[in-house]
Amino acid sequence: MEPWRYIFRRGFAPLLSNSALNALQDGLKQDDPALVQGCVVFPKPMPGFWELPAAAVGLLAYVGREGEGLFSVFEVSEFHERLKEAAAQKLGQMEAATLFLDWFDKTPRDIMRKNLLQETHLELRKRKTASRIREKQSLSQRITSSTNQ
Repeated sequence: MEPWRYIFRRGFAPLLSNSALNALQDGLKQDDPALVQGCVVFPKPMPGFWELPAAAVGLLAYVGREGEGLFSVFEVSEFHERLKEAAAQKLGQMEAATLFLDWFDKTPRDIMRKNLLQETHLELRKRKTASRIREKQSLSQRITSSTNQ
């Protein structure tokens, strides 16, 4: 498995909410021009720009903006940093998050979109399946407990 896939599957995907994954999926499908490679957020996170709306965002800031409802340059850049650090800690490798983001930034856009869209679909399907299993187990437990009474 390519390193970027491993890092996404084991580091980033588990940290993302369903709304963030759905927003990413939609953005990749539609080739949203607000999802940009090679930057975290535009305008750049500098004093005087903190409260401005984030007009264009990199991957992590995008899922914060579109999936978590963040708005300002400050909010999305902070989200980017927290998510990057959390994924690195989850993987036990501080450079892992940077390796993934380098892949995102440097891979030709069509290839990046196709591959990351596959991974996003995979994670959402996995979650849906896990939810159905939990639901069936819960139903079985409720049936068992009601017949034992």
